[in-house]
Amino acid sequence: MKSPRAPAGARKRDCARRGSGDADAPVRACADDGDHAQKRRFRSGSARRVLCALFACAVFACAGCERKERVFAFDSTNPLAVNPEVEWALVSVPYAACYSDADYASAVTTHYRRGEVLMVQGMRTVTQGDKRERWYAFESGWLPQSALSIYANKLRADNAARQLLAQ
Repeated sequence: MKSPRAPAGARKRDCARRGSGDADAPVRACADDGDHAQKRRFRSGSARRVLCALFACAVFACAGCERKERVFAFDSTNPLAVNPEVEWALVSVPYAACYSDADYASAVTTHYRRGEVLMVQGMRTVTQGDKRERWYAFESGWLPQSALSIYANKLRADNAARQLLAQ
């Protein structure tokens, strides 16, 4: 048996003798028969064609990728619009009375209409009997949660207001 470092030609001859129909030829095991089979499969023309086709597809796919610049308009007039610590309320009822305190018995300070967006100043949960209700504070007074929809930023609240008014 030949050493693993035998020249490639000698190994090919050994593998060739093994498969020949010559009765006098000694039957020798090819040390790396699996490697030769893999190399033969890789060197075949069809594998080359497949690899070339894949390479060409990759080149064409990447050539079509052009970096397009997107322009985002950011309105910096109200920096609180995207502040994560500030919530925004959308008046969702047709007409909402704003109270001076978080209680229906307190005086009405102003009124809001459906679609108005307000910055939340504070919040309080009020218990009356066995019923709990959350109230939100605004610059001009308090509104109950039942009259509002709360959003994380002003942009979402404005978008919801546009959709609400479009109905």
